[in-house]
Amino acid sequence: MFLGVAALMGPLATRSHWPEDWARDLPVFLVTALVIASGNHVVLLAFQRLPASIVSPIVNRQAIVAVILGAIFLEESHLRARLAATALAIIGITIISLG
Repeated sequence: MFLGVAALMGPLATRSHWPEDWARDLPVFLVTALVIASGNHVVLLAFQRLPASIVSPIVNRQAIVAVILGAIFLEESHLRARLAATALAIIGITIISLG
Protein backbone atom coordinates (compact mmCIF):
# COMPACT_ATOMS: atom_id res chain seq x y z
CA MET A 1 0.00 0.00 0.00
CA PHE A 2 2.75 2.44 0.91
CA LEU A 3 4.65 1.77 -2.32
CA GLY A 4 1.48 2.19 -4.36
CA VAL A 5 0.66 5.53 -2.77
CA ALA A 6 4.25 6.69 -3.19
CA ALA A 7 4.21 5.70 -6.86
CA LEU A 8 0.94 7.51 -7.47
CA MET A 9 1.81 10.66 -5.55
CA GLY A 10 5.50 10.84 -6.47
CA PRO A 11 4.98 12.78 -9.71
CA LEU A 12 2.90 15.35 -7.83
CA ALA A 13 5.62 15.82 -5.22
CA THR A 14 8.43 16.44 -7.68
CA ARG A 15 8.86 20.10 -8.46
CA SER A 16 11.40 22.10 -10.33
CA HIS A 17 11.35 24.82 -7.69
CA TRP A 18 10.72 24.22 -3.99
CA PRO A 19 9.78 27.10 -1.68
CA GLU A 20 12.47 28.23 0.72
CA ASP A 21 10.44 27.39 3.83
CA TRP A 22 9.60 23.77 2.94
CA ALA A 23 11.64 22.50 5.89
CA ARG A 24 9.36 24.37 8.28
CA ASP A 25 6.37 22.32 7.09
CA LEU A 26 8.19 18.98 7.11
CA PRO A 27 7.44 18.09 10.78
CA VAL A 28 3.74 18.76 10.23
CA PHE A 29 3.69 16.46 7.21
CA LEU A 30 5.58 13.76 9.08
CA VAL A 31 3.20 13.86 12.06
CA THR A 32 0.21 13.81 9.73
CA ALA A 33 1.63 10.82 7.86
CA LEU A 34 2.24 9.02 11.16
CA VAL A 35 -1.35 9.62 12.30
CA ILE A 36 -2.75 8.37 8.99
CA ALA A 37 -0.52 5.29 8.95
CA SER A 38 -1.47 4.49 12.56
CA GLY A 39 -5.15 4.87 11.77
CA ASN A 40 -4.85 2.58 8.76
CA HIS A 41 -3.04 0.01 10.90
CA VAL A 42 -5.75 0.08 13.58
CA VAL A 43 -8.48 -0.37 10.94
CA LEU A 44 -6.64 -3.30 9.37
CA LEU A 45 -6.20 -4.93 12.79
CA ALA A 46 -9.89 -4.43 13.52
CA PHE A 47 -10.89 -6.18 10.30
CA GLN A 48 -8.56 -9.07 11.15
CA ARG A 49 -9.80 -9.57 14.70
CA LEU A 50 -13.51 -8.74 14.48
CA PRO A 51 -16.28 -9.71 12.06
CA ALA A 52 -16.66 -7.32 9.14
CA SER A 53 -20.34 -6.88 9.99
CA ILE A 54 -19.29 -5.14 13.21
CA VAL A 55 -16.27 -3.20 11.96
CA SER A 56 -17.66 -1.90 8.67
CA PRO A 57 -20.44 0.32 10.08
CA ILE A 58 -18.07 1.72 12.70
CA VAL A 59 -15.34 2.50 10.17
CA ASN A 60 -17.83 4.07 7.77
CA ARG A 61 -18.91 6.53 10.43
CA GLN A 62 -15.89 8.53 9.40
CA ALA A 63 -18.16 10.01 6.73
CA ILE A 64 -20.00 11.89 9.47
CA VAL A 65 -16.72 13.22 10.80
CA ALA A 66 -15.75 14.35 7.29
CA VAL A 67 -19.07 16.16 6.86
CA ILE A 68 -18.74 17.92 10.21
CA LEU A 69 -15.13 18.93 9.57
CA GLY A 70 -16.06 20.15 6.10
CA ALA A 71 -18.82 22.29 7.56
CA ILE A 72 -16.56 23.73 10.27
CA PHE A 73 -13.29 24.30 8.41
CA LEU A 74 -14.40 24.65 4.78
CA GLU A 75 -17.71 26.36 5.56
CA GLU A 76 -19.65 23.98 3.33
CA SER A 77 -23.36 24.62 3.11
CA HIS A 78 -26.37 22.33 3.70
CA LEU A 79 -24.98 20.62 6.80
CA ARG A 80 -28.30 19.03 7.78
CA ALA A 81 -28.80 17.48 4.34
CA ARG A 82 -25.24 16.14 4.30
CA LEU A 83 -25.58 14.68 7.80
CA ALA A 84 -28.86 13.02 6.82
CA ALA A 85 -27.25 11.55 3.70
CA THR A 86 -24.28 10.15 5.63
CA ALA A 87 -26.59 8.75 8.31
CA LEU A 88 -28.67 7.00 5.62
CA ALA A 89 -25.52 5.58 4.06
CA ILE A 90 -24.31 4.23 7.40
CA ILE A 91 -27.74 2.76 8.16
CA GLY A 92 -27.68 1.09 4.75
CA ILE A 93 -24.23 -0.34 5.35
CA THR A 94 -25.32 -1.63 8.73
CA ILE A 95 -28.43 -3.29 7.29
CA ILE A 96 -26.43 -4.91 4.50
CA SER A 97 -23.74 -6.18 6.87
CA LEU A 98 -26.26 -7.63 9.32
CA GLY A 99 -28.44 -9.23 6.65
